[in-house]
Amino acid sequence: MKLTEAIRYRILDLCGERNLTPDMVVKKADASPTAVAMVISGSDDLVMLDVMQSICDVFEITMEEFFKCDLFIGF
Repeated sequence: MKLTEAIRYRILDLCGERNLTPDMVVKKADASPTAVAMVISGSDDLVMLDVMQSICDVFEITMEEFFKCDLFIGF
């Protein structure tokens, strides 16, 4: 699995835990909607840290908490 795929799956997991749709995350994030949507869809292999921080802010977690997940073991 590629890192960008793991990020996508983690976002989708968090959406399920918090009853948010990916579209809601795009709208709530304080970053370019296109950039956020591309991270969520996995359509880009480049993930900017500021976009990740914005996504984490929507979930009210730190980036450390985001990446503290079994999906990221080995990266």
